[in-house]
Amino acid sequence: MGYAPVVLTVSTRSAAYAKLDPTLNSLVANIETHRVRFRNPLGWYSFFTKGDFRTGVPQGQVEQKSLFQKIAGWVRANLFVPDARKGWVMPAYRKAISIIEQYDPGVIITTGPPHSTHLIGSKLKDRFAIPWLADFRDPWTDLFYLKSLPRRAFAIQKDQKLERQVLQAADAVITTTAKNFHQQLQKKAAKTQKFYTLYNGFDASLFAQNDTKPKNEKFTIVFSGLLTEHQAYPDFLQSLSGFLLQNPNSNSCCVLVGSIAPKMVAAFARVIPTTNLGYVSHQQAIVQIQQADLLVNFSFEQAGQSSMVSGKLFEYMATRKPILNLGDPQSEAAELLAHGAYNRCIAPTDHISQMQFLTTVYEAWHKDKPLLNDTQKISAFSRASTTKGLIQILDGL
Repeated sequence: MGYAPVVLTVSTRSAAYAKLDPTLNSLVANIETHRVRFRNPLGWYSFFTKGDFRTGVPQGQVEQKSLFQKIAGWVRANLFVPDARKGWVMPAYRKAISIIEQYDPGVIITTGPPHSTHLIGSKLKDRFAIPWLADFRDPWTDLFYLKSLPRRAFAIQKDQKLERQVLQAADAVITTTAKNFHQQLQKKAAKTQKFYTLYNGFDASLFAQNDTKPKNEKFTIVFSGLLTEHQAYPDFLQSLSGFLLQNPNSNSCCVLVGSIAPKMVAAFARVIPTTNLGYVSHQQAIVQIQQADLLVNFSFEQAGQSSMVSGKLFEYMATRKPILNLGDPQSEAAELLAHGAYNRCIAPTDHISQMQFLTTVYEAWHKDKPLLNDTQKISAFSRASTTKGLIQILDGL
């Protein structure tokens, strides 16, 4: 669509990720990519907690059970600000200078988390007269799991100062939500700062509909993604137990796909026959959610805020299958789910409404009349549409 991106990221030798999906490499094979090395403490944290450099990298929460984890949690919370990957800022900054001098790009985009990436953009803004777009995929200082870390006042103040610095220096800020997130960020930014929203979309080519597939032998509930203690899965299991008591012959089952702790898998298995597929490739995950009769999602608990919408939710919507989301019924996620007639966003403690929705979806499946949402209303969230929206933003800088 007229833009040729040049990517600067971390070397695979320095990176520390809990999960890897090598099938995605083909999608970026033709994109020019530069990599830098740095000393990544997350790999060592994983080594000392799990015995290797990958398995123990935190995802969505930081365990603080053992003495080592408590000490490491304190160090992460107070000495690695804004995040544990801040060591890559200077190597990446130096590499970015040489890339910019070689290509003279029309715009610089920094995307986080890790929000330390934005510090690179801030330094580049001081050196070059090039428009800079800061892309906030998640909140920064208001990110939900930071509340559970033993942060001291000096670390919080430093983090807030860095966030304000980025929000005030960037030429524009883009987020994956709009509702109250922009209001939160605007208080920290210059009054003239421009905010844009581009939702996480879905790759339409992966969702060619096949409504003629055979009916599942069992009423199949699917959850896909990351599940943590910051999500209300126990409430869902309580509602699911009630539904199964009312429908003892429902012949139901559950399929879990993604990063899910063994104790959570066990919690599901105590309620319903459960298959845990673990972490699979993105394409395999898409296949699983397309085969569901009901998709379940859990919004992250944001201390009363409603400023996060998972990218997975749009892929759920693209399947046309009914969706039960446990979260704030007044949230932005709830508004987006309203694009489908057979989606519901229900408060975690509203077990009666959850049981009623489970019953509605099950009875339609049992009568061979499964509920399907209209995909026309979500076409604006396809990757092609969101990319056009991004280009409009870039052209306006």
